[in-house]
Amino acid sequence: MKKKILLSLLVLWPIAASVISFAIKADFFVSTILFLGLSSILLSVFNKSSIGKLLIFSLVFGIPVACVVDYIMEAAGGWYVPYSIFDSFRLFGLVTVDLVIWAVLETYFILMFYETFLEKHHKK
Repeated sequence: MKKKILLSLLVLWPIAASVISFAIKADFFVSTILFLGLSSILLSVFNKSSIGKLLIFSLVFGIPVACVVDYIMEAAGGWYVPYSIFDSFRLFGLVTVDLVIWAVLETYFILMFYETFLEKHHKK
């Protein structure tokens, strides 16, 4: 029963986060926290045993992938992030820290969702 309530919250939360984002005219970083950060925290509360391993993997996987992809896209003109909460600081002169944080949170959210709802844990 808890999982049905949690899943309902996760399905409805993006609607609320959208309304909040528009109401406060949120930038990319605040929207990232609203959509991914709060959802990840909610999932973490219900699946505390997976936090450590998923956080480590999200950092180890998310940071390099975000740096490579964002560097290539920024250098090729595929996208450009005009401002960051970290002012003019950019990794390698192009990669914004906001996008790295987004990638880590996105990876963590996807993995935590999988662990919470789809993974079948077997005890030996």
